[in-house]
Amino acid sequence: GGILYILKNFEIGCVVENGARAEKNNLYREYRKILREKKIRRLIVREGDRMSVDSARLYVLNPKGEEEIADSNDNSIVLKLAYKGRGALFCADITDKTIAGLNHYGRFLESEILKVPHHGGFLGDEYIVKNFLNQVSPIASIISVGRKEYYKKPLENIINILTSLNSISYITNRDGAVTAFISEDYCKLKPY
Repeated sequence: GGILYILKNFEIGCVVENGARAEKNNLYREYRKILREKKIRRLIVREGDRMSVDSARLYVLNPKGEEEIADSNDNSIVLKLAYKGRGALFCADITDKTIAGLNHYGRFLESEILKVPHHGGFLGDEYIVKNFLNQVSPIASIISVGRKEYYKKPLENIINILTSLNSISYITNRDGAVTAFISEDYCKLKPY
């Protein structure tokens, strides 16, 4: 739900989305209303799409290329940022179904920074999740959780898996906003 605040309070030139339609959802209707009023461009992406700015490359790994996308967590946009030999993987709200489908990317999933899927909540089959997190092998993992977390996220088993991989977990309701600094020989995260 944070997108409305961002759209209302920042200058936005373009939003990148999966194109799912949720007209019955009040948040979605307000989102589309703001886009129209502010004349903000919508860019709908699918697996295989790429974007770049200077030497930074952004690869879309999900959703798949189906014609109409249902409004579900597993249709969330998964992005891989590649910059100066470093990587960050942004997993949105995907669960084990989509996680298993990402396995064909193999070593391309390796990333110094991971935005942990589904706020560190229940992701499904633990074997699939462990295998995926092991493939990514992040140095730092960011778990985005609201200040008042009603769903008891992140789950302890997700933290334990990340810890077993020697990944440092930054949890936003504990550590605050996190800034990442990346260069060819340097990758550092720091909470505000």
